[in-house]
Amino acid sequence: VQIPTVREHSPSDPPEAATFSHWSHDSFMCSSCHPSVFPQRRVGFTHEDMDAGKFCGSCHNGKTTWGPKDDGVECESCHVPEGGGEDLDEDLW
Repeated sequence: VQIPTVREHSPSDPPEAATFSHWSHDSFMCSSCHPSVFPQRRVGFTHEDMDAGKFCGSCHNGKTTWGPKDDGVECESCHVPEGGGEDLDEDLW
């Protein structure tokens, strides 16, 4: 699922929107995230939202699991160029 872009990225940021794969999170029940963390529709959010513990940041915070600022995590871990990375599950939306 491609995360909707909330605001234009700066030239130093990756131009691609972040993506989410239900398949890589399939060890969790849908109710782990829906509707408490994510509504059952696409929503856009920012890194500031994640830093505040919202959306992906509720788990990807460097404590529960890796966070975007952790060593070895690159922008491309989430911001996957179009046609790259694993198969996305957009049919679920």
